[in-house]
Amino acid sequence: MSVITWLAPLLVSVGAGGYWLWLYLRYGQEPGPDPCPAPVSTPPYDWAPVHVGYLYTRGELLPRDMIATIADLAWRAVISLDAEPVSVLTAGGILGADQEYGYFVSHGSARREPLTNSERYLVEQVLTLGPERDARVSLTDLMIQVARHGAAGYGRFDEWRRLCAAEPQPIPIYDELSLRMSRRAIILGVLLMPACYPLAVLFRSPYSIGLVALGAAMVSGSKAIRRRTQEAVNAFGRWRAYRAHLAGLPDLPNLPIQSIILKGRPLIYAIAFGIARAAIEPFRLLCSDWETVSSSANAYPSALTNRD
Repeated sequence: MSVITWLAPLLVSVGAGGYWLWLYLRYGQEPGPDPCPAPVSTPPYDWAPVHVGYLYTRGELLPRDMIATIADLAWRAVISLDAEPVSVLTAGGILGADQEYGYFVSHGSARREPLTNSERYLVEQVLTLGPERDARVSLTDLMIQVARHGAAGYGRFDEWRRLCAAEPQPIPIYDELSLRMSRRAIILGVLLMPACYPLAVLFRSPYSIGLVALGAAMVSGSKAIRRRTQEAVNAFGRWRAYRAHLAGLPDLPNLPIQSIILKGRPLIYAIAFGIARAAIEPFRLLCSDWETVSSSANAYPSALTNRD
């Protein structure tokens, strides 16, 4: 076996890998360390929960961001979230019935308030709340429907995320030049994968198959080249300080979703950060089913409760 059979793919790998590494070192490094101020008791900005989610997960949205948006709509009285006692038969009624709370969604007093496209889609398509003034939806029934048709349910969530992505953000998260370089790294990885074929034919090299793995690694690692702006880094530090404050409040994890009227923004952001577990609970089956059919790496249940 001649030297060229392994030298040719090695030279291509070193060249492509070196260029990818240069892109990362030149354009992927953060402008400075995340500032870590002491916990603060007030939100640093008056942002919608989806904007906080975008900042914290670097341009991604998770089911808890949707739950936080529902809580935000309830706080603004666009919708009403009510908990009512319902009887649940035990063992088919043989052992009697237990009392549990059922959650219902209806129109609020501010139902005609202007909404963004993503908020309107959330109310009309995800929560399936009709235009009738007295429209009312049971969350339990809604969760049962999504559990039966999980892919369709996730499709609605995915469409909601797409609408959110099309709406303007309060600050740019990524440096535009680093985004272009990230796309260049993707192109490099995509071109590298089929390059194994001509190398295998010309030099009879079985080692050229390694270019496929290298190209795939470049494509999947291209997100690392995206660099946050200094403004986004500073905002992240301030929101992290506020999250530390919320995490230190002992009552937030146990507050039900209907407490949103009393607690307001702190509970909304606690849901977005995954701290308010009791408020997330009524939606857990709904979101777990979406996470099951999602290809996202943020698997359930961590995607519901962890945002550190």
